[in-house]
Amino acid sequence: MQPQFRGSVFSIPQASPADRVLAHIPPADQAVLADFFKRFLLAGEEPFGFTLFGNKPLTLGMLYRFEYTPYNEKPQPDLMQGATTLLKYQPLFNNSNFVFKLVKPYYKTVRTDVYDLMLLNRKACLDVIGANLNRFQQHFGPNATPKSILQKIENTPKTTEILPNGELMGLLFGYGRVNNQTYARYMQLQDRQHPPQSVPIQTPTPANQLWITEGSQKVHHTANPAVWPYPGYANAQAELDQLVQEFPIWGRTENGDPSPIQLPIFRNLFRHPENQVLTQNYINQRNQIAQVYQSPDLLKRVIEQLLQPAPGALQTTANLATRQWVA
Repeated sequence: MQPQFRGSVFSIPQASPADRVLAHIPPADQAVLADFFKRFLLAGEEPFGFTLFGNKPLTLGMLYRFEYTPYNEKPQPDLMQGATTLLKYQPLFNNSNFVFKLVKPYYKTVRTDVYDLMLLNRKACLDVIGANLNRFQQHFGPNATPKSILQKIENTPKTTEILPNGELMGLLFGYGRVNNQTYARYMQLQDRQHPPQSVPIQTPTPANQLWITEGSQKVHHTANPAVWPYPGYANAQAELDQLVQEFPIWGRTENGDPSPIQLPIFRNLFRHPENQVLTQNYINQRNQIAQVYQSPDLLKRVIEQLLQPAPGALQTTANLATRQWVA
């Protein structure tokens, strides 16, 4: 049952919109939300903060963990409580630039009671869809508009039902156009029968193979010999070896990094001008997110951000009417 948002907030004329929202949230639920925002949305394994405080269009995060013995998903009650508490009060942010919803995982799970939390930054989604409209129209149809595409994404119960295309997901995850194109070639070159091998850095490896350091591991990528290499390469392995050196995984927190905020992690053709701008923007946004994370009024600052209005093209009379009380 949705809460009834009534009260005497209008009797406090000096109250800010965020204070008026907080007046409708009991202290116990405020504590749940503050913990959820800090541990999961701002400093968790998935970079929700860059969608909420930056321009990363979409983020998905698991509300469960894996158990490998036996292989199974293990729901996380504290994360589910935080997510459902947030969704209970989402009507207070109606017509916001941000949409939270539970969606089924984008891969086949053992259990049926596990969910991802999806966060959409509607303005950022419209921007990236509009800038790559021809690519999205190949999936959604030639008459699809950024607004109609976004509405379909917002309404889907399972991400893969609306975005089975890895390129479109990469664009909406904020990885950049050039990185998406490069990643498509990277996947073409990979030998599906021999996935990348990884061993601890200290492990001896053949001198005639290229092994790339990735975090605490070193990795060897095997090319599909049936793939025709681009001009200038003797074979597919030579092209793949050069590509993995120029296209490393970016965003992993290195040892000694003092920031609690995890950057988005993706393969990054970091020397390309577009990606230099992309990654610098994420670094700048991380600094802003860290300020919110360290703020004593974290909950209020997040709510202030959640009250940012949706782009004008998405606003409706009905939505505006239900949100007037926080203006």
